[in-house]
Amino acid sequence: NVCDSPLDIATQLLLSNAKKLVLSDSEKNTLKNKWKLLTEKKSENAEVRAVALVPKDFPKDLVLAPLPDHVNDFTWYKKRKKRLGIKPEHQHVGLSIIVTTFNRPAILSITLACLVNQKTHYPFEVIVTDDGSQEDLSPIIRQYENKLDIRYVRQKDNGFQASAARNMGLRLAKYDFIGLLDCDMAPN
Repeated sequence: NVCDSPLDIATQLLLSNAKKLVLSDSEKNTLKNKWKLLTEKKSENAEVRAVALVPKDFPKDLVLAPLPDHVNDFTWYKKRKKRLGIKPEHQHVGLSIIVTTFNRPAILSITLACLVNQKTHYPFEVIVTDDGSQEDLSPIIRQYENKLDIRYVRQKDNGFQASAARNMGLRLAKYDFIGLLDCDMAPN
């Protein structure tokens, strides 16, 4: 019975789609309906409260750098490109998704399966950066070679160095826009 399963809804559906879990059509529909109920709810509007722009105890003689012209952090980058006469290269617009992992092949596989089902109008690549796993994760990566633009890099296990693993992925990224994921960031 799907209700008694220790697995969450997304995992059950993913495993069923991968033919690793047998579900009847009615069980699949039940899970899909539950998933829809869980994901269609929108957050409630938070109460808006006035905030003092400058705290009362803020030093009067402190000079701060000017605020950016725009809320978009990339405005300065666009202005720089315009000033230097650099033409945009639209064929290179895409996203490099860096997934950091350590000894978690099953959950990594689920996260990669979710990325396979990602819908987008732009290309994206997935760079799995391994922070020195004892387990060989390359068979997991090979399962997705034909489904994703995916690369796998591993660093020696020198203790917890997730930031170094992420930086390794950043150096390999082919797109200007970066998304950072941990290996357990599949829905639900």
